[in-house]
Amino acid sequence: MSDEAAELIESVQVDLDGFNLPDQPDLPEAEVHPEHMEQNVLMDSRWPFHEQLLRLKASRAYTPWQDEGRVR
Repeated sequence: MSDEAAELIESVQVDLDGFNLPDQPDLPEAEVHPEHMEQNVLMDSRWPFHEQLLRLKASRAYTPWQDEGRVR
């Protein structure tokens, strides 16, 4: 059985010497806009754990969950 597996693996191997791949392009830097940082955040690691959990649960609800930025 192992001889058959080895033969199968050998039959599907491809010689990659003939392929020339382009260089990896430069990745753009993320654009951060400070004016959008505090608007409608889902969760903040500075909040207590129970509030983070409530926010995550509420984000799955279909009712408004914000009241002046705090969980009801």
